[in-house]
Amino acid sequence: LDTDIAVSSQSSPEVITEVKIDHGTLEATRKLTREHDYTVVNRSGKKRDILIEYPKSADWRLVSPEKPAETTSDLYRFSVIADPASGGHATLAVKEERTLSQSYALANLDSGTVLFFSNQRAASLRLKQALAQLTELKGALSALVAQRKDAQDQIDAITRDQTRIRSNMAV
Repeated sequence: LDTDIAVSSQSSPEVITEVKIDHGTLEATRKLTREHDYTVVNRSGKKRDILIEYPKSADWRLVSPEKPAETTSDLYRFSVIADPASGGHATLAVKEERTLSQSYALANLDSGTVLFFSNQRAASLRLKQALAQLTELKGALSALVAQRKDAQDQIDAITRDQTRIRSNMAV
């Protein structure tokens, strides 16, 4: 057919677009982007209208081109015109986005995760302050847990000593 099509793909790193706290849960929204570039080379000498089929995915939203020439239940079809009068080359860039939401219980967040979300551009000043307060409260809780353990260790040592003394007195 004297027509070649080259495909290249690229994915952008995920971007956190929103971070919020609601009822003890940190909710993070991430956006993923992928792009497929098609280059059509027509060496036939005649103008050609090429239909490029692209798989449709339920989780991904088509960003560009805004509207395909045809749509089926599982495919997009894009029309690309390769005219030898304009060099015989034509390109098509198909860009898609996917939005994911993830929830984290605040009680289960470690300090590294709190720091990660605090440093995101999408984090508001109010959220950063709430996460700083969370870190302080978790630190205070850890100190109390350590104090309780020390007190329990002392109680256990006293109980062992009393048991030993009682057994010595019974002899």
